[in-house]
Formats: sequence, structure tokens, C-alpha cells
Amino acid sequence: MRKLKSKPTDAEMAHWLDCDRKILVEDTLRHYRMAAQDVIAQAFIEAPVPGFKRARVSKGPWRYSRYKLLLFLLTKDGVRQVTITLDFETMEFGDQQRLAYQYNSVVAANVVDARNGEKISPDLDEQPPRRADDHR
Repeated sequence: MRKLKSKPTDAEMAHWLDCDRKILVEDTLRHYRMAAQDVIAQAFIEAPVPGFKRARVSKGPWRYSRYKLLLFLLTKDGVRQVTITLDFETMEFGDQQRLAYQYNSVVAANVVDARNGEKISPDLDEQPPRRADDHR
């Protein structure tokens, strides 16, 4: 692994994370064959991945070497949820999971302490969600 000659600034880390978010949205839209105007709203949840390194500037937010990013795209047809790991040290996206479901199938949201890399997921009714590769 190649080391940087100097440590990145907090602003650089924030910019890189923002760029990675944009890439994830673009890749997800392409995967589902959707255009940006098909999205009513989007949301991200970020959490450190176990085994992370962390640092922060005085009174700033923690920055991590590895993140789990959860992307929620809300469309007229339902939710497209993508979970992916992001490693700043290797500059790679890791494993990706996709889930697509309609609004009427959500009965509750299960949120466990994400600061410790725990699972965040919707609780769906008994109808199976559409497969993630269903492009409708």
C-alpha cells in the first residue's frame, strides 16, 4: 500500500466522502435504469466499519478509514436501498448489497447503534420484497 506524503486535511476527507456518495448514487441509478428526476428524495447513513482507524480535527466530526454507507433512494415506485463498504486506505468500494421494496411493505424500521457498525434495516411485511436486480 502506498502512503501519502502528508495527511489529508479534514476538508479533503469531507470532499472525498462527498464524491464517493455521488458515485454511489450514479452507480445505483445506472443499475436500476433510473434518471435523477425519478428520485423524490435520497438519504445516506454512514457508520464506521469494525477495524477502522479514526481521527478528527479539534471539535470536528470523526473521520474513519473505513465506512459502511447506506443509501436510500425514494422513488414513486418505492425504495432502493444500497449498502456498501468504503475503504479510504485502499480507495476501493467493497461488498455491495441491494434491496428494493414498495412503501406499503414497510411496517417498521429497525435501527441498532450504527456507531458500532451494527445493522440498520427496514422490517417488511410478509410479502417478499422485489429482488434487487428487478429494474422496475
